[in-house]
Amino acid sequence: MHVTQIFAMSACSVTKIEPASDPIDLLVRVLEDEESGYVPRPDLTAAFTPDSAVIAGEFTEFQGLAIDYYNPMIGAQLSEGYDIQAEYTVTIPLTDYDGDTLSGTLTVPLPQGYDGASARIKGGAAASSYTDTTVSFPVTLAMEFGTTASLNITIEYKEAQEPVQAPVIIAGANGSWQKGGTDGLSFTSNAAFADFIKVQVDGKDINASSYTVKEGSTIVTLNAAYLETLSVGSHTLSIVSASGTAKTEFTITAIQTEDNQASGVTTPQDQDKNNGVTTSPQTSDSGNMMLWVALLFVSGGMLSTATYKNRKQVRK
Repeated sequence: MHVTQIFAMSACSVTKIEPASDPIDLLVRVLEDEESGYVPRPDLTAAFTPDSAVIAGEFTEFQGLAIDYYNPMIGAQLSEGYDIQAEYTVTIPLTDYDGDTLSGTLTVPLPQGYDGASARIKGGAAASSYTDTTVSFPVTLAMEFGTTASLNITIEYKEAQEPVQAPVIIAGANGSWQKGGTDGLSFTSNAAFADFIKVQVDGKDINASSYTVKEGSTIVTLNAAYLETLSVGSHTLSIVSASGTAKTEFTITAIQTEDNQASGVTTPQDQDKNNGVTTSPQTSDSGNMMLWVALLFVSGGMLSTATYKNRKQVRK
């Protein structure tokens, strides 16, 4: 480590650690390149939380946490699957501590753009916890001269991965198909065609003969013969790909026949036209004419009968 190049820093005051879970805040210095040496970084957070109660003494400009992001990256032998490693030197002055080692949890700054979940001490423990800006490890510091606890470790990191977004239906969502139709019903997932696995309807796998699939991104068409087997109502469709599952709903509607239209049953559309009131069929004009003719004949007959009776009475 380039400890001879450390810049001067303000000293910490004496801190009594009670109870054992209270952390000791560490001043942070970072070696960013060989020319500038270690640079104080008060914007970075670091701490050591001892497993037993101790009293921290006054920190010198050379103590606290020194981070070397530079040297370990030159010709370093990284473990398989890791992208960078950084070297950390911890130095903590203690007062009246009786012991050869001091165990606890070390919290160090997490390099920007790297994953705290997979961070680990090289050849040792994985991270015990992490946040967006820090990562913590269980460690044991060795005592030097009975007054200073120190540790030198190398931590390896993987680049943070962008969260994978599940594919979605980008065309054909909430489609509808009427019984008796001859065309299929198509849906498009934005998943890559190469990632396609299968199709599900109402949560169950369907046979490949029930649909066609083609590129662009992934276009699935349920064929008419299969759609005809589904019940009238709402159904769910899932296009399953290696990158996730795109889902939507679709509806099967009943066929509209001439018998239904000719029956006296009022359709919902007919009810809408009459503000929801169902009306009875009205009598035609020709029917009215026949009624008047019948009444005329009846009236004529009654008149003839009355005339005949009058004449008969006169003769007497």
